[in-house]
Amino acid sequence: MKIELTVNGLKIQAQYQNEEIENVHKPLLHMLAALQTVNPQRRTVVFLCAPPGTGKSTLTTFWEYLAQQDPELPAIQTLPMDGFHHYNSWLDAHQLRPFKGAPETFDVAKLAENLRQVVEGDCTWPQYDRQKHDPVEDALHVTAPLVIVEGNWL
Repeated sequence: MKIELTVNGLKIQAQYQNEEIENVHKPLLHMLAALQTVNPQRRTVVFLCAPPGTGKSTLTTFWEYLAQQDPELPAIQTLPMDGFHHYNSWLDAHQLRPFKGAPETFDVAKLAENLRQVVEGDCTWPQYDRQKHDPVEDALHVTAPLVIVEGNWL
């Protein structure tokens, strides 16, 4: 399947083999949906961790698409960890901009607080703006019963 996805504000072309979709992606999403039905009043949070540039955002956006096509699946929402980068002004003040993306350049306390809010109910989530190279506060409204937090250093 060839599909155009909007990932982090950019349109990209992705391709997945039908056999892979049917034997890997859909069964995994149905397993996650089954976990979500155990306690439907509570949001299910899944974590996906991989190195930079490996396609985490593309993969989870594709999963969102698959969930939209299958009435047996709950809505899925991707929550990228990139929105928790410290602002460039903070990085400059701490002489860390050359190391942007390293664990110490993320606001871990803020991430932990936002994760608590995600579990408790609808909330907002910051998103990294690839044009400004800084986070945008409250950019995403978290409403899906199943969310996938994706990042490098989870």
